[in-house]
Amino acid sequence: MLRACVTAFALLACACGNTTTPAQPTQQQAQQQRSAYDLTQLHPDVRRAVVQARRLAEGAESAASRARSAAQLAEQAAISARSGATGFRAYDFGNDPDNGRRYEGAWDGARQVGYGVLIYGRGAYAGDRYSGEFNNGFNGVGVYAYAENAANASGALRYEGEMVDDRSTGLGVFYWRDGQRYAGANRDWQSAGHGIIFRIDGTRYEGEWRADKRSGYGVEWDAEGRLHRQGVWRDGDFVTSLAP
Repeated sequence: MLRACVTAFALLACACGNTTTPAQPTQQQAQQQRSAYDLTQLHPDVRRAVVQARRLAEGAESAASRARSAAQLAEQAAISARSGATGFRAYDFGNDPDNGRRYEGAWDGARQVGYGVLIYGRGAYAGDRYSGEFNNGFNGVGVYAYAENAANASGALRYEGEMVDDRSTGLGVFYWRDGQRYAGANRDWQSAGHGIIFRIDGTRYEGEWRADKRSGYGVEWDAEGRLHRQGVWRDGDFVTSLAP
């Protein structure tokens, strides 16, 4: 009994007397311990840009969902137009022989108003198709499906989101045939403002854009959500590296 007490006391004393400082984790170990896409490791200016990019990307996904719903209603309106229903019209643009555009959908007087479908029959945009909201042109939300034609050099698949005056403008999601997608702000068919590009290898960029190029503060993550690099881009080139 005495031997057991002495032994226990010795073990306790040893534990209490051990003042060795634990080894600090290496930079690589610290990186591995962080959660994926961790904002705490970002420079304040980069962090602000990423927060805004994520906020707008979320809004873009919401706009894309509304656009898909509008596209379904537009396809129903096109059926009504082809059947000759009142308030709908199937119309070929006689003043546009180069593109052979055809509209099928809601019609008010002399204007496209409501849900409808516009198809490019020939020319550089042959096969392209917009389904969604109209107000004398693409205005509202809708889906623009790209065909494989002379105008589609980038391999785009479709755009889902907000439209203004026949152009993508506002929030939306672009999809490419190779599996990439961009979610965020855009203007005139180009990423502009803040958004996120999701690449096919699992990597991504979050941050600022201008004229379809990374420009401003941003960050690149690897496929596991680990920080690759952060800083400032200009016209698509990485020009300044920043630390937290």
